[in-house]
Amino acid sequence: MNPPSAPQFHLNVQQIDQVCLFELTWGQGQRLTSQISYSQTLEQRYHEWRQIYFTFYTQLSATEHPVHPPPTPVHTDEFTWGQTDLGQIHSGQPGTADVNGDVNANVNGENDGGNNQTVMRGKVIGGGRVTIPSTDWHGRLVQAEAALTYEFQRWLRHGDLFEIRAAIANHLASSPTPRPAAAPPSPSQIFLSCRPLMLARFPWETWELGTDLAGAGKIQVVRSSLTVNETVGTVPFQRRQPRILVILGDSTGLNFQGDRQAVQSLTKMAEVVFTGWQPGQSPQQVRTTICEAIADEVGWDGLLFVGHSDEKDLMGGQLAIAPNVFMSIKEMAPYVAIARDHGLQFALFNSCMGLDIAESLINLGISQVIVMREPIHNRVAHAFIQRFMQQLAQHVNVQSALFTTCEGLKLDQQFAYPSAHLVPSLFCHPHAHLFQIPPRGWKQQLKSLVPLRYEAIALATCLGLSLLPITQTFGLDQRLRTQAIYRHLTGQIPSMDSPPLLLVQIDDASIRKDPRLANPNPIDRSYLADLIRQLSEQKAAVIGVDYLLDRQAVDPAMEEALRQAIAQAVDQEMWLVFGSIFGENDQQIGLNEDSAIKPGAVVEGHINVEIPYMTLTFPTAPCPETCPFAYLLSLMHQVNHTEAFAAEFGVTPTWTDTHLLTEFTNAIQRQSLAGEPGNPIDKIQQRSQFHPLTLWSYYQLGQPWLGQLLDFSIPPNAVYDRIPAWAVLDERTIEQLPDLSDRTVMIVPGGYDDAGIGQLSDNAPLPSAIDYWYTQFPPESSLIHDPESGEPLYSGTRRLLPKGEGHAYMFHHFLTQRRVIHIPTSWMVAIAALLGYLLNQWLHRLYPPAKWTRRHRHSLIGMLTGLTGLSALVSLQLFISAGILFPWTLPTVLFWIYQLRMVRKKPHA
Repeated sequence: MNPPSAPQFHLNVQQIDQVCLFELTWGQGQRLTSQISYSQTLEQRYHEWRQIYFTFYTQLSATEHPVHPPPTPVHTDEFTWGQTDLGQIHSGQPGTADVNGDVNANVNGENDGGNNQTVMRGKVIGGGRVTIPSTDWHGRLVQAEAALTYEFQRWLRHGDLFEIRAAIANHLASSPTPRPAAAPPSPSQIFLSCRPLMLARFPWETWELGTDLAGAGKIQVVRSSLTVNETVGTVPFQRRQPRILVILGDSTGLNFQGDRQAVQSLTKMAEVVFTGWQPGQSPQQVRTTICEAIADEVGWDGLLFVGHSDEKDLMGGQLAIAPNVFMSIKEMAPYVAIARDHGLQFALFNSCMGLDIAESLINLGISQVIVMREPIHNRVAHAFIQRFMQQLAQHVNVQSALFTTCEGLKLDQQFAYPSAHLVPSLFCHPHAHLFQIPPRGWKQQLKSLVPLRYEAIALATCLGLSLLPITQTFGLDQRLRTQAIYRHLTGQIPSMDSPPLLLVQIDDASIRKDPRLANPNPIDRSYLADLIRQLSEQKAAVIGVDYLLDRQAVDPAMEEALRQAIAQAVDQEMWLVFGSIFGENDQQIGLNEDSAIKPGAVVEGHINVEIPYMTLTFPTAPCPETCPFAYLLSLMHQVNHTEAFAAEFGVTPTWTDTHLLTEFTNAIQRQSLAGEPGNPIDKIQQRSQFHPLTLWSYYQLGQPWLGQLLDFSIPPNAVYDRIPAWAVLDERTIEQLPDLSDRTVMIVPGGYDDAGIGQLSDNAPLPSAIDYWYTQFPPESSLIHDPESGEPLYSGTRRLLPKGEGHAYMFHHFLTQRRVIHIPTSWMVAIAALLGYLLNQWLHRLYPPAKWTRRHRHSLIGMLTGLTGLSALVSLQLFISAGILFPWTLPTVLFWIYQLRMVRKKPHA
């Protein structure tokens, strides 16, 4: 009801013979008892006040609403206070007041044109009339109220209650309630339970406990029940808007128009439904109508009753639901229990004598009930409910609304309705979540998304981790390894027979076997020339050289050897692609400008790569000066293997000064426009471009959103074949090499240490997925075997990843249109937070957490576990089938944290 840190006290007061026992409990089981003598004087003051109170309001009815006399008037000089009877109906006479105050009313709850008497919302036994002498009953009522409250406060200041008052003061002084600096202090609360009923009739809400305790602050009395058999939820149902059921009871002698208008003022912020007696209904039908409405499976948040009511021994109170038709709370209990399970939190009875009703409903598990302890005049009932509904419309809780309403009746309408502020009382379960109509603007909708403290910490942590490059790199690495394992276990491995790419790797063995590579950095150009010459003899149509040839001056003899090898390849119309990089100011660094190699003989493609992402082209200018290395190789390979292109392409390498890359890209564009849509060349071009959002996020935020990934979940042996460079130059092994006219060849570093590891080096850390594949399929050649042992030649390294192998994966992806889009982890974290919140709210609406048993929590945990496993399988399969990588770990962890609201033993609000 209050924040956990707000002090709460529970005070039970019981009368045994002529002694009243006070028992105070608070904190961690602290308990204190005292006893004082019951005050007969206080009881006498109460009866005097009650008689004058009733006389004043019956006089108000007689003077404001005279009625026609009955045929046979019955007079009496006094009326009896005591047990009431809703079955008696009497009429008044000019100059007299009808104690019971009942006349017939129409079906809409209106009185009949002023001829009916608007009186008390209850009925009293004994006589039919009270003669009203010309007395100032207003003044007498004010005096009686003062006498009652004075005697009540004097009784409660009894010396034997000092220890209880001091205990409250000491506890409040040592337990200040934290609050924002600008917020007013929250009142402390005493939950009061009284037995017998006579004690509960006293105005305990007026107890000036805080005024005689130094530092105690303001203390409010909230009533409770000594008997509570049902628990209540600490978290209310979360409906789209609150639902309020209004039961219009017997309108005999009353006017419900003011009640209707007051409640209808909430229709913009709550769903209000009216029910009650209709003309022609039998008593059984009206009972059925009301009970079915209460037990509506959609559920209610609030229940209002308007009409006559009364206390009734053993029946929990009694309601007049139609003329001469009554229903007890005991009869309604099964339907009220259903409404409670569907979210009913609050009930208001704008009727008379509701102490029994309140105690019965609290015992049934309704967490908050407002009743009138005494008879209440119809006009006072209108004034009360109008003020109360105005407070609810301002989104305050029912306790504050009742307190403000009573203060208003006391200060603003004390002359019109004296003592009316003493009549209403709030009965509440100590652990209830106070009902209020929540604001429904967009600001409130955003506010409702604000996470709990631990959720906010988890959300901030997950978002922070998702934006860190080191976390992204580690997460992608482990996810790709998981994908490799999943692909292997499910048998979704592409064929590893005759991949279209052959890697010629200059590895450690090649360096040891050739003296020219004693210092492989920079690479010996004559060695490259020998490799190119030998591969051209094997009919290779496309050769890529993943080496930069722009470094310090080299031996002219080596330069000439390379030039001759290139010239020989050009004569055979072989496509040669050499590597280049973007230096400072995006300056292209590749072949020496003073090289003797003609620009029409070879093409340069940049080898800038950031593992594990693809190197793509730009949407606006795909190849301004150079294209990605692997992209060019894939296009050339496809041109050679597409007959329609090869026959009419019209561009070949030549030993001229023409710019071969420009001619090549222009020819590709011409053929694409002239050819049929959807051809392989067009598909390669379509899949080769950066997404605009990827470029923006990378340059502005440093985040490669929607970047395309290298799919290391595919084993290397399905992407490329490999042989060591030394085997190409060895006469014993070169004979084993087949015709290469249907393959593209890349000459790449094979992982030797001189290439280094880093952004600008030729090596990268070994991806975990490749490491997994090496445990399953060794990095060996399927084309050439060792001439001595006959075993396949091992090539490459298991310690790191040569970036040439990264280009090989790009070549494979371009050629097969394999595209894997990486959904940003930060996006998925945000989506997981939203889904976690929405699921949590749905579960709240489905069933209140406070009602959950261990079985419910275990069922939810089982459901969430199954959902988690299913999401993992779906995510893994979508990677393979749809080429989409949905980050899973961080979003799943955050999603589970959001569900702690429901699965923990004490759910949070």
